Amino acid sequence: MSKAKIYYFTLQDEQTKEAKLEWFEQSRLEQISFEPVTPDRKHNWVNLTDNNFDEFLPLIDKQVKAGKSQEAVFQLFSRGVATQRDEWVYDFSKEALIERMKYFVEVYQERLKDGTRRKLDIKWDRELEKYLNSGIKKTFQKSDIVWSLYRPYTKQYLYFDKHFNGMTYQLPNIFPSAKKANKAIWFKSGIDAPCFHWVVEHIPDVLTNGGSQCLPLYRYDENGDRIDNITDWALEQFRQHYSAGSDKGLKPLVSEKPLVSEKSLVSGQWWFVTFVTHNARVSERMVTYGVKKGEPLIFSAADQILIAEQIAEAVKRYEIEIAAFNVLPDHVHMVVAASTESELNEKIRKIKGFSSHQYQRSQGWDKGQHVWAQKFNRQEIVDEQALTEILAYVLNNHIKHAERWGSELITTWNEGVTYGNKGLKPLVSEDLLVSEDLLVSEDLLVSEDLLISEEPLISEDLLISEDLLISEELLVSEEPLAFVRPLAQIVREACVPLEELFRSGGRTRGLSPLSDQVDQAEITKLDIFHYTYAVLHHPAYRTKYELNLKREFPRLPYYPNFHQWATWGKTLMDLHLTYETADPYGLERVDVGADSRAPQQTSLIPDDAPTKPKKPPKPKLKADKTQGHIILDTDTTLTGVPAIALDYKLGNRSALEWILDQYKEKKPKDPTIRELFNTYRFADYKDHVIDLLQRVCTVSVETMHIIHQMPDTVEHQGEA
Repeated sequence: MSKAKIYYFTLQDEQTKEAKLEWFEQSRLEQISFEPVTPDRKHNWVNLTDNNFDEFLPLIDKQVKAGKSQEAVFQLFSRGVATQRDEWVYDFSKEALIERMKYFVEVYQERLKDGTRRKLDIKWDRELEKYLNSGIKKTFQKSDIVWSLYRPYTKQYLYFDKHFNGMTYQLPNIFPSAKKANKAIWFKSGIDAPCFHWVVEHIPDVLTNGGSQCLPLYRYDENGDRIDNITDWALEQFRQHYSAGSDKGLKPLVSEKPLVSEKSLVSGQWWFVTFVTHNARVSERMVTYGVKKGEPLIFSAADQILIAEQIAEAVKRYEIEIAAFNVLPDHVHMVVAASTESELNEKIRKIKGFSSHQYQRSQGWDKGQHVWAQKFNRQEIVDEQALTEILAYVLNNHIKHAERWGSELITTWNEGVTYGNKGLKPLVSEDLLVSEDLLVSEDLLVSEDLLISEEPLISEDLLISEDLLISEELLVSEEPLAFVRPLAQIVREACVPLEELFRSGGRTRGLSPLSDQVDQAEITKLDIFHYTYAVLHHPAYRTKYELNLKREFPRLPYYPNFHQWATWGKTLMDLHLTYETADPYGLERVDVGADSRAPQQTSLIPDDAPTKPKKPPKPKLKADKTQGHIILDTDTTLTGVPAIALDYKLGNRSALEWILDQYKEKKPKDPTIRELFNTYRFADYKDHVIDLLQRVCTVSVETMHIIHQMPDTVEHQGEA
């Protein structure tokens, strides 16, 4: 029997339905110009691809999932939960979900007991009928209510029950309970919409039009024990490919930016910055207007360590380059790289905002309590000598203030926070300073003149008074504190190595004369997880392999600079997992106001007619992309939405538009819910939605900033 032949013809997609029907009516079959088609090895015969996608590492494989092979990055994978009755088992309100599911169980049990069916029935399907016929009894379990990601950036409560959810797939082995933490990369599959990838810590929904899959970092066995889900085979592939000495053409791990030189310093690359805690200084404005200063915020030794760690995290998260910093009880000094003053302002805003938010959380503060004073002092560093002097000033600042604040500053810098050790230590560890000549003793501290300012950045008049000093009793606790990392170590790890600031001869920062290859022992399974997340966000990858990604599971290329991609992936993942606590972007809320909608009285004679109740604002929940507005309802609009925030898309919608879509008021399709449980009103969630939009706007902008750092093509990858 000869092989079948395939011939193909298509009309232009731009043609209307009517135009296509007219063409078919007027055309004869023998007149159509068919073209022969040769299917590819995967039996696709339209929209064929011609690329190297099949050469990449498979992320998932059914044989690996079944335990018959190891040759994929992830062993276990699962579709999202397919509930078959979303309106019943999902809700923004836990209380509403409890009420509805109690009714659901009651109706189920009633039919199980005597076979009667109510007029206002629950939603039955084949699986639920099967459980009923098997005599399975059900009771309402409040513990079955868990958090779920119903849609991107949209959390809802889910009643997670294998009998009341149509298909739970492998999810019980991925998210067995709230006490078993896990992360999974959730991606949209199918041909009807562009793919998207997002990280989740809760059960995801299956989604429509092709469904979704999730790739977990871990899986759990029947005993609840956690197992790595990234295969040993994948780890070996990565280590072999990026092993030291292999000729893969990998690029250096850091960007090739020029080192500090006299020319770059003159252009204003480095700045000396000081910012103080809330109410720690009296400003000229406060004196002029008689503003009373409240209690100053004074950091304890443990607080200093916490703030230092959060500054270090902010520097890493936002890719801010700093050469030195020091945290004192009431102020912070740092040396920051920025090409313009505007760029500097943005970097300091991020450092202050992130560290402030984390400190507030650690203290259990309510919103609105301040950590930092609003403004900060800055001074451009104009030459190498000034940089040398200021670095020494910053790194020895705890020595200068030890007389005021006590020797705890010295211990905190060198040993972290430990109990009962008040002895003085060496000023600064040698590996933190450029040379021993830079060690600054008490009588050699940098004078005010050396701060490159006509007026001192911190004058003696502004130093906090003696009566506000931390007492000896407060500095020593009877119990050892939990923080033990020395502040010096945190600074060293967060900053550009000082010796690199003074190299010459045209060398570039971070380029070692040793091999540019990654040490194979450095790569971990968690690194591969982060690397995967970054590659799946790479615009060039998603564009070139768009058709492949719609029809099959993703595959993973080897990109050079593995740890850069892993860092991007980790940063994106941290950003997306913490979207609910991200800093609000600062969108302006514009309210029409109740007064403008109220009818005006035109007569002096009182009107005894009863006042008509004012109509509640009508929900709109749509984005005006051209104006940069988000219209919430007929009363409220958010303005100032940056265009780049709407560029961050998950499928056909931006992250902001997913939120708007999910919080709309929609008429329930289920008649019982429409009759008994149609209680959702946008007005009840309006303030929450505004807060969520503010934070996701920040996440969207920062996501796009990271994505824009990625290469423009995929052709930069090393050999497989």
